[in-house]
Amino acid sequence: MPGDPVTAPYIEPLRNRGVYGLCAFPTGYRSAGSVGATATQLETTSTPLTQGVLIGADADNTDSLFVGFSDEVTADSGTSSSGWRLDASDTVTIPINDASSIWLIGGAASQAYVAVGVS
Repeated sequence: MPGDPVTAPYIEPLRNRGVYGLCAFPTGYRSAGSVGATATQLETTSTPLTQGVLIGADADNTDSLFVGFSDEVTADSGTSSSGWRLDASDTVTIPINDASSIWLIGGAASQAYVAVGVS
């Protein structure tokens, strides 16, 4: 599910000049959706990030969500292909520069997530 770009420009007074200048914040990244028993890429196209991504599992999830770096991520613990396990309301921050490098899989169908970052 593609992320929604979010921009937050604001007007900042220039000191002692009586004029205003436009100053823009970096663009924000947000993606939300749900996954099941099939590994799903967070983004299918390159989505550059400058400060990583925070991924959170929804509080109403009935099973775990696993976060990994390839389509081989599995929804179990203790194997070489298992990802970070996120139970309901858990979060993980990953210092990565592209959201398309992240893969998610659920321990059951319809495990919801939200991901935010700075691009």
